[in-house]
Amino acid sequence: MATRIKHKFHSDKPDGADTTRARPSDWNDDHDFTLEDDTGGDVSTAKHGFAPKAPGDVGKFLRADAAWAAPVDVFQFATGRWYTAPGMGYGTSLVVTANRLYAHPFIIARTQTADRIGVLVDGTVANKKCRLGIYADSNGLPGALVLDAGEQTLASGGIYPVTINQVLTPGRYWLAVVCEAAATLHAFYHYYAFSPMGWKDENPSMGYAASVGVRIDASYGALPDPFGAATEVAGASFPMVFLRFSA
Repeated sequence: MATRIKHKFHSDKPDGADTTRARPSDWNDDHDFTLEDDTGGDVSTAKHGFAPKAPGDVGKFLRADAAWAAPVDVFQFATGRWYTAPGMGYGTSLVVTANRLYAHPFIIARTQTADRIGVLVDGTVANKKCRLGIYADSNGLPGALVLDAGEQTLASGGIYPVTINQVLTPGRYWLAVVCEAAATLHAFYHYYAFSPMGWKDENPSMGYAASVGVRIDASYGALPDPFGAATEVAGASFPMVFLRFSA
């Protein structure tokens, strides 16, 4: 929106003879001018009079520590660490059902590259395979397949990853796993805990009624695309799927 400034000057002094100087009579009328909008997109510190800490980069902004940069420490997952869905209760063990595809939400706030996806085995799971993947969100449920990461053979306890190279832009995703046989995986114990899926009922204080993930029956193999009509799992344990990031 353009800004219009109006100025009125009044002087009773007579005009002088020097034509190189402004005469009072020239200023005794209304004068106005308009500041037009800056549509050039230049919001650099150099243009607007600040010390140019990030000249020419309109994607930078002032952080709380007075540095001109995007706050990667707030929005970015650290590299080389494992992450799963936040606020889903504490950890427990769950024997997952064979040929059942599980998926839980995972939120990305800043574009990053995932280099591993995996599950955490509790106890010993000898020579049993699981398949992992990522789905896009569709109105709060898993929709289109983003990545079929392939399979991993499980054994004794620990993280079992699949190497990937998947760029994820900001949004909600669904981390998925299906196993060919019953396997004991680390899981959320969801009871009176916050769920990124939200509550469907009218009493959010009843945390055990909140959904923690979804599942469908799916024969072990390539992941379905799209996910399909899912059953929401509420107030129960649910297998964790983890991501690791390289950038």
